[in-house]
Amino acid sequence: MTGVAPAKKRPWSLIGASAVLVVLLAAGGGIFFSSTGMPGGGSGSASAANTPASTVDASMGGPGAAFGCDTGYIVQIASALTQADYRSDVAQIRIDGTLPSNAKWTKTNITCPIFTGPGNAYLLYAGPFPAAYDACGTRLAGPPDAVIRSTKPGKDEFVSCLCPTAVSRLRAVSVSGHSGVWVGELQLVLRHLRYQIEDIDGPPSAWGTFTVGTAAAVSRFQIDNGLPSTGVVDGATWSTLQTEAC
Repeated sequence: MTGVAPAKKRPWSLIGASAVLVVLLAAGGGIFFSSTGMPGGGSGSASAANTPASTVDASMGGPGAAFGCDTGYIVQIASALTQADYRSDVAQIRIDGTLPSNAKWTKTNITCPIFTGPGNAYLLYAGPFPAAYDACGTRLAGPPDAVIRSTKPGKDEFVSCLCPTAVSRLRAVSVSGHSGVWVGELQLVLRHLRYQIEDIDGPPSAWGTFTVGTAAAVSRFQIDNGLPSTGVVDGATWSTLQTEAC
């Protein structure tokens, strides 16, 4: 697994448990998006006056383009309420080497209404993809806390790239501080299964880093599923996580 440096706290940090998606403000103006609405309202169809410029601005992460509803799935890569914060996030993603080549940007009040929040946010995304797992290549090339979302308004669907992946391809995770996109996917799955991990949201963000809290959540999951409580994500633990989450 290729390690990446722990990313700084970004407002788009995802909520792993899809059944309890809520809007929360994090330190520094952070925002969680859910899939039940959109800040500022809107029908999801962008007018010519509001459509982002399609020319590529490197500081925005890609060309501007809104996406329509019921067009498949997107990978949500980053978001921020101000352009300055958004550009700072994009710059950090570039430094981390986790900016997908097919990334685009838009604003949440002019695209399909699948987000809610306290304001109109800048959104970095990729897609749409016709099927959920078609997005996995891009999601796994992105930051550890990127997330795949349906473009169907009101559809609360959990998508993890663990589901279509052969467990034999996944490395064991056991070392505190180990980092990478699959650690982020592990954290996503654990939260979806309602195992709290209290030391990853920051600031600074520790999504994608195997923290003490992540290991503790793994241990609780192992106990609940009749596995040895080691806190190590071995093949048996990956397989059980896959069975329970998918």
